[in-house]
Amino acid sequence: GAACLATIMTEDRVLAFHRLAASWPWPISVAYLSTEWHRDRRLGLQLLDVQAQPPPDAHRIVLSVVADRGYRQPQNLFPFNLLRNVAVENCASKTVLVADVDFVLGG
Repeated sequence: GAACLATIMTEDRVLAFHRLAASWPWPISVAYLSTEWHRDRRLGLQLLDVQAQPPPDAHRIVLSVVADRGYRQPQNLFPFNLLRNVAVENCASKTVLVADVDFVLGG
């Protein structure tokens, strides 16, 4: 099967995610760090919309909403490893590319 791209993000990286998704034609697994877990879990893939537009080919995206349990406030930490592991675990493929949400893939 196709390789899966695993990435992590927060609410301020949605536009960057659209650029990444447009550059990768195969499955994507996203771990999304949320300060409003209950609300964001209900919103689901709508969290990734920009001006009411979903990311390209949203059907291939698996979104995992991860609660920010005080990592950023008050601890001033970012759980990179936790989020990366969640994104990788939710890839349907055994072949996984871990990439920063700000990357644009292709040549």
